[in-house]
Amino acid sequence: MSCAAWLLAVAIGAPVAAQSSDAGGTAGPGEEPDAPPRLPLLGPTSLSATSSSLLQWRGDDLDVHEHDDRVLVGVERLEMLAQGDRVSVSLRLDALLPLFVRDGASWRQPCPEGLEPTCRIRPDFRLERLSVQWRSEPWLVELGDGTLALGRGIALSLTRIDTLGVDTSHRGLRVGHDDGRLFGQLAGGLFAIPALRDARGPAGTLLLPVGGAVNPQNVDRLEDMAVVPDGRDVLLVAEGGGRLGAHRDIELAAHAVRAWFDEDPESAITADGWVLGWRMTAPSLFDGSIAVHLEADAMRLDHVQRRLGLHRRRWGRAALAQVVWSAGPTSVQVDVQDLRAFLLAPDGAPPRRTYGTAPVLDRTGEVMEDASNARGAALRVGHGFEPGPWSATAGLAGYGHSPDAREDPWTGSRARAVGHGWLEIERRAIGAETDWSLTVVAGVRRHVFLEQSPYPGVGSGDLEWSTVHGTVDFGLSSGIHALEIRLEHREERRRDVRGRLAPWRRGGLTISYANADTDLSVAPMLLWNTERDVPGLRLGPLTAGRNLYPGLEARWQLGDGRHTLRLFAGRTPATRLCSNGVCRDVPAFEGVELEAVLRI
Repeated sequence: MSCAAWLLAVAIGAPVAAQSSDAGGTAGPGEEPDAPPRLPLLGPTSLSATSSSLLQWRGDDLDVHEHDDRVLVGVERLEMLAQGDRVSVSLRLDALLPLFVRDGASWRQPCPEGLEPTCRIRPDFRLERLSVQWRSEPWLVELGDGTLALGRGIALSLTRIDTLGVDTSHRGLRVGHDDGRLFGQLAGGLFAIPALRDARGPAGTLLLPVGGAVNPQNVDRLEDMAVVPDGRDVLLVAEGGGRLGAHRDIELAAHAVRAWFDEDPESAITADGWVLGWRMTAPSLFDGSIAVHLEADAMRLDHVQRRLGLHRRRWGRAALAQVVWSAGPTSVQVDVQDLRAFLLAPDGAPPRRTYGTAPVLDRTGEVMEDASNARGAALRVGHGFEPGPWSATAGLAGYGHSPDAREDPWTGSRARAVGHGWLEIERRAIGAETDWSLTVVAGVRRHVFLEQSPYPGVGSGDLEWSTVHGTVDFGLSSGIHALEIRLEHREERRRDVRGRLAPWRRGGLTISYANADTDLSVAPMLLWNTERDVPGLRLGPLTAGRNLYPGLEARWQLGDGRHTLRLFAGRTPATRLCSNGVCRDVPAFEGVELEAVLRI
């Protein structure tokens, strides 16, 4: 599979190589010797291809299901681009081929009776992305798959989020205009959409020239290599605005999103909604000393269950303000946000069907639960001790949140408050022949119940969850050699199923060595997580006692960095990953990965 992709990529890249080679073919009449090939409709065209091949042996993911263990999976992603003067054509092919060897070799996943919904690993090959783009300033026309975002992504964000294993595109027609002063875009297409006229009326379908389909990535590479079918969620997007001032450095814009969500196969619930909003961005006020971003959105979301005649309407709002002040080596950033039941997704949707993001007040990497129903503020102060290489940053974040979208995040019966303070001290490398860098982070984070708790004898103001965390990252370089040592550790306490504050710890130690002459890096690591030993926590005691997770990763850069080979062998613990307010639980992994990225 990866070999075929490699051969196809070579075939596409061959004309470029031939044109650029001194010993290559002869240039045509009137052409420069190194001129790119000319293709019909595209004119002079640069061709490129990227092949990402992954061979993964999955041993035990430490869950209660054994039918997804002991499988060899090959995954291929081939991306090709033909870039002309004004027109570009891109496509992506995805393929997956599993081989199960638990009870004899088989291409099909052995699936126990009653567990069919969990058996989602199967051979798959598809044209995942196809896009044709025409650009002639100030116009842009795109047909097919493309990324799409509005402002900071609160109202809409169809992009790639590697942290969550999400890669979603908008499939349809997008027309954009930007002359420097005025800008706007309209994205849609011609698709069949569900008609949500009345909960008691018959299910219907309207064929309207309004809406581009949402195209999620079909292979869940982050969790279990499951093949996820395409949905039929449809979006219509409009945006318009202008730039004010002599330097056009104040941007004002308004936007609207109309969404129709596909029916949930289990509950038979369909949903549709609206988002209307505006934003103002001024990145360089008062000679660049102040940057401001303001945004406000309103949302209406309807859920309909036709068989039972049920209709539920939910209103949401989002407002945020960010101000950054800089004066020499000192900077101050203030963030304020208020989100009430604001997330462009049907209730209970997985991350791949979440089409908006919630800004995170907390420090990057922290789990901000219920970010779509939270209100609070954050302050960050940084100072560089010039002319030396040292700097320091202090941060403080506080917010209330509730898992019930109908409740206020500060006064609701299930509301919690979170407070987090941290300090980061950094020494950057200065470019000497032998040099070193250091980053030290320490912080304390506390969650408390605001109104009531589900545990007897635990009430308002009592602790729900506390964390003390620290990170030390030391780097040393000398000539062609580079060494990095990173240590992270967290001491945590959280209420277990009986309401007791149960302690556990997690962290990791990684030692990386890189050699610039061979472009080879090696990183042995040891991770630890004792959360599985605490009954009733999020991950549960699925395999109690498996607390240490050793691993080894090696990377080799080839072809002046254009090609990469990566090998990983070992274990990684189950964890919760979050990005921009969207979270997912990722199971543990035990096995071997061999990945090759080839660029032509």
